[in-house]
Amino acid sequence: MLRNGKKLFMDKFHNNLLRFEENLVVVLLSALILIICADVLLRYFNYPLYGSSELVKYIFVWLVMFSAAICIDRRKHFMIDLVIKKIKLKNQEKIILFGDILIFLFLILLIYKGIILCIKISGANSPSLGIPQYYAYSGIPIGGFFMLLSLVLEFIQKKNI
Repeated sequence: MLRNGKKLFMDKFHNNLLRFEENLVVVLLSALILIICADVLLRYFNYPLYGSSELVKYIFVWLVMFSAAICIDRRKHFMIDLVIKKIKLKNQEKIILFGDILIFLFLILLIYKGIILCIKISGANSPSLGIPQYYAYSGIPIGGFFMLLSLVLEFIQKKNI
């Protein structure tokens, strides 16, 4: 069992992590909307934003990864909604544990492959903006890490380890 101080620390850390993820998603989504709206408006006047579609694509990678981390934290990912509601109550905990193990293994693979991808493209710059492409695609292993962290924290808090 977690002692009260340790449990309080874990709860506070978990809440702060979730708040960080939520704030980052709000900032990224706002930036995405602003860039797209500005590009559409300026394109109407024949002044398109140079590299805006590339920047939107890169922001979208980060947005998806951190949104997925929030979904894992809130238990709103695909497996929960589709499968759990159709299973008898006594088997739900076993299925949830099995799903969490599969997600854990997938996230380890995602982080590993994301790091490999970043290493492979480390010398490449984006065509329009000229920024290193690993800045954009590092959202994959970093987002995967945040998803993994949320999953582990959820498990620790649920099992009172």
